[in-house]
Amino acid sequence: HDRQPSLLRKFFKMDESVVGFLLDQPPVGASIGILIEPKPDDDLLEVEPATRVRLENLAKYFKRTEADGVVIRLLGQSETGLRDAAEVFCSALGHQLLLVELSRLDADESRLAALVRNAVLWNAVLAVSTQESDHPEGESQRRGQVETLLWRVLQVFHEPVLLLGPEAAFPQIPSEARVWRLEVTSPGFSLRQRAWESAASHCAASVDAARLADTFHFGGRRIRQTLDLATSLAALREPTEVQPTAQDLLEAGRALTAPHVGRIAVQIEPRYRWADIVLPPEKTQQLDRIAAWMKFRRVVHQDWGFGEKLSRGKGLNILFTGPSGTGKTMAAEVLAGELALDL
Repeated sequence: HDRQPSLLRKFFKMDESVVGFLLDQPPVGASIGILIEPKPDDDLLEVEPATRVRLENLAKYFKRTEADGVVIRLLGQSETGLRDAAEVFCSALGHQLLLVELSRLDADESRLAALVRNAVLWNAVLAVSTQESDHPEGESQRRGQVETLLWRVLQVFHEPVLLLGPEAAFPQIPSEARVWRLEVTSPGFSLRQRAWESAASHCAASVDAARLADTFHFGGRRIRQTLDLATSLAALREPTEVQPTAQDLLEAGRALTAPHVGRIAVQIEPRYRWADIVLPPEKTQQLDRIAAWMKFRRVVHQDWGFGEKLSRGKGLNILFTGPSGTGKTMAAEVLAGELALDL
């Protein structure tokens, strides 16, 4: 209640992160972002071994050279894979990881400065992640302002900064920044197949590990998530004898890879099966051949080695024509359901 307090009667409240640092207390979290103690597990990684080696080599390089102004673009579509790659890099560097989603940042320079300060106090590498590169006009303008402020704040940061996302993300990287690029790729087919075989050993005998490895480009972590989800589907169906089937695994995998296309497309849940569609024999045979082409492409590309010879043309385009009501969308649903694909 003193309107003119003396200096010793004034007070200020210090940020909890700074208080914890001064009291030598381990950080318990971050106001924006996630503080991660990287402990990458080879069996669970969503990146191929060669990518891991490159990340570790990059960390060794930065241990013995100047990293001021270095921006490392980790390129990829898998959010889990990009996070695993960031953990591998930080673990090799001997730092923690401070991961923040770009959409959670706002145009408040003091909050961005606090984020960078916390990264310094906690001996953490700052990683900014985004999975989207196309936004509505208002959102694009806001993100542009955030990125401009972020780069201004990062001018005083003397550690490498990780940017996680697809190629088109982060369009405002300053021209004076030292940019390193590294494409994060998922484990190859043989590694995925072995991981499925190991993880699905307790499932029904009909599980086709090769088909699962070909359909879903998952590493160990997401394979475990798929198995957990498939187990829950089996438990809902029969709680006394929980044994996920091949169909449970396909449905679970599709659920974990459902794309975010709400602004540009309508996603259809496949309901129809082969028994539901009535077509002339030659048309049914054509659909069956299309399904077989997809199911056995792994044999052609992997087992027979044609995948190494074909740089393009590994996909399949199908054109359905005919008047309304003749079964075009139904046929597409049948194929999507059979192949565990999104429609």
